[in-house]
Amino acid sequence: MPGILGHGVSAADKEVLTRLLAAELAPAGVRVVGLRPHAVVDGPAHGSYTRELFAPAAAAAGQTVQELLDDGPLAAGTLRGRLPTVQEVAEAAAFLASGRAAAMTGTIVNLTGGAVPD
Repeated sequence: MPGILGHGVSAADKEVLTRLLAAELAPAGVRVVGLRPHAVVDGPAHGSYTRELFAPAAAAAGQTVQELLDDGPLAAGTLRGRLPTVQEVAEAAAFLASGRAAAMTGTIVNLTGGAVPD
C-alpha cells in the first residue's frame, strides 16, 4: 500500500535490532523477542498513531480509517481475512515475556494474520 515506506523500513530495522540485541544480551541471560503485528484493527480506538497514518488512504478510498481497517485491503491481504486486535497482540506479548517462552530469543513473532507469511 503506498504511503507506508517509512514504516516498512523502520519495521525491518527493528527486526535486525531484535536479533543483534539478543546476541549481545544473551550472555547476561536476557532474552529479546520482537513482535510483528500488522495494522491493528482496534488500534485507533486505543489511541494508536494509525489513525493519522491511514487517514490519506482511507480518504482516497472514500472510507473512514476504521472502515479501511475493518474491510479494506489490509485485512483482505491477510491469509485470515482480518487484522489482529490489541488484545491478541497483548496476549502474545504476555506469553513471550513469561517463562513459558523461555526458549525463545533473537526472533520475531509474526502476528500479521498471514499478511507476511513466514
